Amino acid sequence: MTYVTKNRSFFLASLFALVIIVASVSSVITWSLTNQSSVKTTLKSVHPCSGNSLSAFEQHQSAGGSMYVSVIFLNNSKTDCSLVGFPIVSLYNAGGFPMIHESQRNSSWISSRRVIVSSGGVAGFVIQFADGAVPWVDPPQGCRAATSMEVKLPNVLQYDLPFMTYFSMPLAPCDGGGFEVTAIQKGEPLP
Repeated sequence: MTYVTKNRSFFLASLFALVIIVASVSSVITWSLTNQSSVKTTLKSVHPCSGNSLSAFEQHQSAGGSMYVSVIFLNNSKTDCSLVGFPIVSLYNAGGFPMIHESQRNSSWISSRRVIVSSGGVAGFVIQFADGAVPWVDPPQGCRAATSMEVKLPNVLQYDLPFMTYFSMPLAPCDGGGFEVTAIQKGEPLP
C-alpha cells in the first residue's frame, strides 16, 4: 500500500466519522426541538380534571402543636388533566352544622399555579391548624371539635355540578382563628 493510498483511506475514514457525528448532532437537535414544541402543545391542550375521574383520600399528622391534613387526588382517567387554585374547605360539628367561626385562610407559602396531573398521578393540598390548647380562648381548652370536612375544588365539575368530597374525621382546631389551606400542588403535597 502506498503513502497516498494510506492517506486517502485515513481521509475517507475521517470524513465518514465526521458525517456520522454531524448527523447525530442534527438528530439530537431535531429531537429536542420537536419534544419542546410537543410539551408546549400538551400543556395547552390539557383540560381541567373532571370530578368523575378523581378519587380523594387524606393523610394526617401532628407535629409541634400543629395538625397537618394532606388531601390527595388520584387521576383515574386515561388522560392527563389539570387542577389549579385553592380548594374551599368547610368543617362541620357533630350536629352536622358548619363551623363558620373556623374560617379558611389561603396560605402564602405555596403560590397558586396550574398543575398537570398525569393519568394515574396525584396532586393535592394541605390544611394546617394549631391542635394544642390556647389559653384564654373560649371554650377554655381553645379547641372546637369538628367531625367532618367538606372539600370543594375550584373549576372542577362532577355530573355538571361543582366537585365536592367529604371526609369523616375528628379534627379540633385550637387557635380560635381558623385554619390555613395551601394551593393545589403536584404530587403528594408537602406541609
